[in-house]
Amino acid sequence: MRTIQLLSVVILLNISLNSYATTHIIKQTGFSFSPSSLTVTVGDVIRWEWTGGEHTTTSKVIPNDAAAWDSPLTAANNSFEYTVTVAGVYNYVCTPHESMGMKGSFTATIASAINENTSSFIFNIHPNPASSFINIASSALDGELVLSDILGKTIRTIRLIELPVIMDSYQLDLSDFKNGIYILTLVPADTKRQISLKFIKK
Repeated sequence: MRTIQLLSVVILLNISLNSYATTHIIKQTGFSFSPSSLTVTVGDVIRWEWTGGEHTTTSKVIPNDAAAWDSPLTAANNSFEYTVTVAGVYNYVCTPHESMGMKGSFTATIASAINENTSSFIFNIHPNPASSFINIASSALDGELVLSDILGKTIRTIRLIELPVIMDSYQLDLSDFKNGIYILTLVPADTKRQISLKFIKK
């Protein structure tokens, strides 16, 4: 079982670094941002890069619970990174040049399951984002749940049957978890298949 846990951590780390930690580059070019719009996944990083002049990247209209930002883009501060933690549409501007149309936007979506090997196997969670708990629906009768952070570090491992059952779903208490992005991996007892889902605690 320790081997399975270690394998889960390695796989999750690779998934996190290669799929979930995508960095999107937005260049300041003259009085515009390029690209001016894009679609990203919650957990991705937006990186603005300066090429010349005196500019800013400043949030304008963003989703509720998302962190606002206001950073200079200058020779002294030639880049700024922002990690997306909330799904929705983000609009931003260059404050001194907003009237000249220097603005951009990006849309963040939530990734669904990782390694979904078959549509007949049930493993889903709700609500997402979650605050105090998540409900887990699973066709597996037993197995291990491995809870990891976005970098693949295991936080907790628990048997599925040890969780309370509420309305035909297993319930996992999140009250002692910090806000952030987590990965929940199910390793069923009767198969080597494992499926991972990402969720947000807020």
